[in-house]
Amino acid sequence: MINFLKKISENDIYLDIVDGELKLFSENENIDKELLHEIKEKKVDIISFLKENKGFNSGTSKDIPKVNLDNNYTLSDAQKRLWILSQLEEGSMAYNMPNSIELNGSYDLDSFEKAIISVIDRHEILRTVFKEDDKNEVKQWIIPVKEFDFKIQYNDYREKENPSESVLRYIQEDSYKPFDLEKGPLLRASLLQTSDDTYVFYYNLHHIISDGWSKGILTKDILSFYEVYKSGLRPNLPELEIQYKDYAAWQVNQLDTNEYKEHQSYWLNNLSGELPLLNFPSAKKRPQLKTFNGQSLSTYISSDVTGGFNTYCQEQGGSLFMGLLAVWNILCYKYTAQKDIIIGTPAAGRNHSSLEDQIGFYINTLALRNQIDPEENFDTFYRKVKDNTLRSYGHQEYPFDRLVNDLGGKNDRSRSAIFDVMLALQNSSESVIDIELQKDKINTIESTGAVASKFDLEVLFQEVNDHLFLKVNYNTDVYEGDMVEGLMSHFKELLSSLLVSPDLPINKINYLTALERLELLSGFNDTQIDYPRDCSIVDLFVAQALETPDSIAILFEDQQLTYRELDDMSNQLAHYLLSNYDINRDDFIGVKLERSEWLLISLLGILKSGGAYVPIDPTYPQERISYIESDSNCKVTIDDSILEIFSNTISDYSNELPEVSISATDLAYVMYTSGSTGKPKGVMVEHRNIIRLVQSNTFYNFSTSDILLST
Repeated sequence: MINFLKKISENDIYLDIVDGELKLFSENENIDKELLHEIKEKKVDIISFLKENKGFNSGTSKDIPKVNLDNNYTLSDAQKRLWILSQLEEGSMAYNMPNSIELNGSYDLDSFEKAIISVIDRHEILRTVFKEDDKNEVKQWIIPVKEFDFKIQYNDYREKENPSESVLRYIQEDSYKPFDLEKGPLLRASLLQTSDDTYVFYYNLHHIISDGWSKGILTKDILSFYEVYKSGLRPNLPELEIQYKDYAAWQVNQLDTNEYKEHQSYWLNNLSGELPLLNFPSAKKRPQLKTFNGQSLSTYISSDVTGGFNTYCQEQGGSLFMGLLAVWNILCYKYTAQKDIIIGTPAAGRNHSSLEDQIGFYINTLALRNQIDPEENFDTFYRKVKDNTLRSYGHQEYPFDRLVNDLGGKNDRSRSAIFDVMLALQNSSESVIDIELQKDKINTIESTGAVASKFDLEVLFQEVNDHLFLKVNYNTDVYEGDMVEGLMSHFKELLSSLLVSPDLPINKINYLTALERLELLSGFNDTQIDYPRDCSIVDLFVAQALETPDSIAILFEDQQLTYRELDDMSNQLAHYLLSNYDINRDDFIGVKLERSEWLLISLLGILKSGGAYVPIDPTYPQERISYIESDSNCKVTIDDSILEIFSNTISDYSNELPEVSISATDLAYVMYTSGSTGKPKGVMVEHRNIIRLVQSNTFYNFSTSDILLST
């Protein structure tokens, strides 16, 4: 067997055991078919050999030694980081791991509780708490099972009108109850009875003592112990070789080995330079401090597309996960135009055979970085993603949390470390969904309720029968539900398009739905814009002043004017201009003022007098100012001296709107450009041009909450 495994290694084939199944990975596109056949024939023997020989060919062939007994023990790198995150508001709750299983038959509560206590006794991590020692360093403290205060909760819902709803309500409430990491216990369990022979076994753990794999072990061990106690027999489960405290100490010691330094070098090189931030379009402003408020949306991908994509991935010598990762990267590019993208993904972190039956926080995280060339086709990009993923998995043992520290850089407390989007293909044993009851929802996207969102986006796939189930958890403080729903629809459309035309350049692959394409085509061809066509700027301003007379219209330093005050003062200035300068329709009036409330009063006053304003920057050279005034034939130029005269006599003029006829086709202003010949050239703009720009909704749909920067 050793010689056979060496032969496999020489052919650049990597073997791994995942959920008890033998998995094969390779960068070699021309694997000997006879060798593949031989591997399949010897699959059972290979799995048995790898387990018996403590992870031979898995990169961790040495035994994990037991540590000496002590009052407390070191944390793993992952636990250290999770401890810090759990100190944030809502941070601990975000790392709750609830799970529920329906049980059929008759169950004895005392035996069930006894079974749970036996599992707590078997796995020390389940009776571990986290607190500081006398040196203010956070450590693991293992509580003796006799001192561990644990009780199972039993609720009988048989008399309830709707037992299932009562169970769901109970689970939803408990799922977000925080754990006390210092006092424990960090496990809660309940047996919820819904009928004489139906129960729901519900439990909740904190992530610092568990991971997804652990939940399956916990359930298996509890039910195994229960069957033993129910039969009146003595438990006979083999003793665990090590406990989590042994693994944590071993992992820390491994970091000084040459093998781990090679892993470190790979990741530091792969994640060198400025790390890209993935920002999808959103109207929300990211909170300064990271939050965990989330919602979940889910949908299904049809069996035809699922089957076709599975076949494509196999033909390319890769896995379904690699394919989904490649498609998601392309969708990120379509949404953001970013070509350098980092997506996180979980890795089991149990390469050592003695960890297979352990409960604990073993899962590691990989930051998969890929670069997109829009001119390449999907076939080429998929192969690149496949090769890059294989290389990264070859270095999966280096702790992500240690890598975060290695990379250093600024600590952005509004984001997760290194990446903001997590993507995972979940094993079907983790969460079984009855597709037969959901087939009518394949073409819909449903909200599945509130969740604690650890990242901006968590993209979770799961194979269910011949379909793919897609769930996206999103942070509601960062993204809107409509955006995420569109993202999911576009993923499904992109996946279908890539299957049809994997040889098309990425920048030409469609991801819009048929309805969106139709709306875009009709929108581009629709030149009919609805906006007020027969009124002037003065008409619109007067209407606004009547609607919101006491709202603030202008803020400048410590000065502020309401719409009523702005309306009155600009009316008075209009009367001043009409009385002193004989202004007629479309006469030009210069405005040579610094920015202040008087600048806007002057512009409105000129328009209300029937004139058109000519903006002149006071910092212009005098020669340029004189040229603009002469070329436009300004009747008067409003400057500080004119305003001083007006201010001293303002009470002499009426605050009523002058009786001047102003139409949509009258000139509003003349804007002078630099001019290609060196002489400034004036561009004349009518009232209707401005109104169309700001009120047709094709430029921007302004609202009272908007703030505009004018330079």
